[in-house]
Amino acid sequence: MALNTKIRTLLDALSTVHSQKVKKAKEQRHLHNKEHFRARQKVEKKKLKQQTDLRKLFLIQGQKKEEIRSPV
Repeated sequence: MALNTKIRTLLDALSTVHSQKVKKAKEQRHLHNKEHFRARQKVEKKKLKQQTDLRKLFLIQGQKKEEIRSPV
């Protein structure tokens, strides 16, 4: 009977350790995904700003070309 109790206690402890490891791994994956998402979002925001700046630049260049072509 004492052997069964010891085995049960060991299995319970092993189960607890395993569940803690799984929980920690899940938290680590979550943090990694969160960091990756933020980095990706930052890159997308930078690309969007760059596109907007280029549109403005081309618009200004187009207006300058029109002024040169048709002086009024």
